[in-house]
Amino acid sequence: MIKLTQEELVRRAKKLKLLVLDVDGVLTEGELVLIGEELEAKRFYIHDGMGIIFLRTAGIKIAIISGRVSPMVRRRAEELKIEEVSEGFFFKQDGIEALLQKLELSPDEAAYVGDDIHDVPAMKLVGMPISVANARPEVKDYSVYVTTAAGGHGAVRELAEWLLELRGEKQAIFDNYLLTKEEKAQNEIAEQDTSVLPGYSITERRGKL
Repeated sequence: MIKLTQEELVRRAKKLKLLVLDVDGVLTEGELVLIGEELEAKRFYIHDGMGIIFLRTAGIKIAIISGRVSPMVRRRAEELKIEEVSEGFFFKQDGIEALLQKLELSPDEAAYVGDDIHDVPAMKLVGMPISVANARPEVKDYSVYVTTAAGGHGAVRELAEWLLELRGEKQAIFDNYLLTKEEKAQNEIAEQDTSVLPGYSITERRGKL
C-alpha cells in the first residue's frame, strides 16, 4: 500500500472531480452467473448506490470502466444516472485515458477503484488509486486506500464516505438525509437536490405525474 500523509490525502481528495469504478469485483462480488446459452446475472449492493449518490451530491462525476459488455451494468448505471459507461476495455488504462480526454480532466483529478492486476496501470495513472478488500495483493500495493469491505458488499459506500470525510463534506451531505424538513428549515439547510437521486426514486416519479 502507498503510504501518504493525511495532509496529502486531503489535498488529493479535494482536487477530485471523477471517480472511476471497475465492475466485477468492485461493484459486484466478482462472481458471474451464466444462465443457459445467452443470459447472465450480476448482483449489486444497494448501499453502494447510496454512496454514489453522496459523491454526485458533492459534485464528483462517476464513471464505469469494464472489460465485459453487459446489459445489467448499463441498467444499473442508468438507475444511478451514471452517464459515463465504458465497456469492452480489458486494459483499463486505455479506457481511463479516453475518459479523461473526453471530460478534459487531468489524471490527478481522478480516482480509480480496482481489484485485479490489469487495473494497476490505470491506478498508476490517477491521483487517488483505491482497491477493495478482495483485491489481489499486487493491486493493494499500488493503492492509497484499501477498503475493509469487499467488492459487492459495501466497498464503494465505504470509500465514498472516506473521500467525503477527507473533503470535509460528509456531515453536510448526511444532514440531507438525517434531518426532517422542519429541522432543515430551522437550521437553514437547503432541500436535497433531487437531480442526484436514482432514476427509480419516488420523488422523480411524482414529478412526472
